[in-house]
Amino acid sequence: MNRSLRDALEDFARGALSLPQLRESLAGIVDIDFDDSAARKIKMIEGANLPVIGFGREEVRNMLQRFLNFELDVKDLSDWATVIRMLDLHFTITESEPSLDIVWDVIDELMSYAARTDVGRKRVERLLEKLEQEA
Repeated sequence: MNRSLRDALEDFARGALSLPQLRESLAGIVDIDFDDSAARKIKMIEGANLPVIGFGREEVRNMLQRFLNFELDVKDLSDWATVIRMLDLHFTITESEPSLDIVWDVIDELMSYAARTDVGRKRVERLLEKLEQEA
């Protein structure tokens, strides 16, 4: 796959790139090991220089909406949030966001163990409402 690191991270943040595709794009630079769902790990090679990607409420809203539209399953949604959080030095919330904490709170909730086992439509709808209330 001939894709820049920036493109890969931006596409992943927008939900346009799956976790397996991101793994392929970052191969040799970042090892994403989510095979054990109870102990997901990301390891960067020493000296790796990943770009910083801006994202915000729109990207999170998009992923929640895709889950509600049955385009993603619980694991996809939780894995997406986990990559964003575990690489948070490379994913930064855009300064135009009125509440940075709300966006991180939603991501943290999605990546938690409970989220991986018990995310229902009602819970995701509440997270969407939480995002909207702070807009």
